[in-house]
Amino acid sequence: MAHLLKLPNDSAGYDRDAYALTMTKNATSVFYLVASDGLTPKVTAAAGEEASDIVSAAADSKGVAELQTNKYVSEWERGQSLKRIVLRSGGKTGQARLRAQLEDGRDWIKPLPIFVVEDRYGRRGSDTSGVEPEFAKELELLPIRKAIARLAAEQMASKVRTNAEALDAYHHPYPNPPDDKWCGSFVAWCWNLLSKLRKDVPAGLFGSGDPLRSPEKAIDWAVKNSGKFKLLRYEGPNPMTLKEKVAYAEIGADGVTPQCGDVVLWRNKSGFRGDDPAKGVLGFQHVALLESFSGKTFVDINGNAYDADAASPFARIEHDLDSKTTMLKAPRAFFLCVRGL
Repeated sequence: MAHLLKLPNDSAGYDRDAYALTMTKNATSVFYLVASDGLTPKVTAAAGEEASDIVSAAADSKGVAELQTNKYVSEWERGQSLKRIVLRSGGKTGQARLRAQLEDGRDWIKPLPIFVVEDRYGRRGSDTSGVEPEFAKELELLPIRKAIARLAAEQMASKVRTNAEALDAYHHPYPNPPDDKWCGSFVAWCWNLLSKLRKDVPAGLFGSGDPLRSPEKAIDWAVKNSGKFKLLRYEGPNPMTLKEKVAYAEIGADGVTPQCGDVVLWRNKSGFRGDDPAKGVLGFQHVALLESFSGKTFVDINGNAYDADAASPFARIEHDLDSKTTMLKAPRAFFLCVRGL
């Protein structure tokens, strides 16, 4: 079946899950059209009229030969006719669609929505350049917890690729290593932006964002705001004060089970600081957004995903709930659950 192919190493702006492309102004993006014989690629606006002032498309055969040895191209795709499609955005924001049509005008692939936005990082959701109108409507109609996961997932397709870009995009206040751990700032940023779009999302759920800038701060936030949050699977002192004792609460305590939109807090693999027992047991590592939870597995969306052993700045990762630290044999993942949503 004819379809569009986007190579993973050139995927910035392409949201595979939502099947949509977001572009900055005056930019290019390359796709390959598989089973392209008899098909004419073109860009139109939603109603079908030309949209070349927003995005234009040109087709050629450049780079097609190299696809024969690309590991991301299936054997079936290699045997099909292939065309390279170069999309070029202009200086105008707006929405368009990439289509591949037969001579009689019928679409032979699912039209690809294209959004050209002001945001320098190519995000439909931005607190500096605004939220693209259609995306804002989508977020307003979804249940709150689904909306926060959708917003986080959309960020994964952005052009944010370096620590410096992430520190800017998600307003993480620490510009230098080793304090450039922006994972929690990303989660707090998503919640703060959603609260600006929806009246049913509490403003300042995580303050200015600081309470999620480390697992230690998240524990302290939960202790101080126990009516709004439930901490599950953590036992020990409040690491910010070393005074309050946090009692262990297993999943289901007080009727609370981790849900989409809650916060996942991670210990490092050993559970000790610097993997050294002499340095104490508060070996915390990472903050992520919970996307789904079922039985003994869960999936989280990670910013600064290098801290989650991923090879990219963002990653969606499935985990075993029973994963334990190697030395302490304590749960590696524990949860900051938001009550009442």
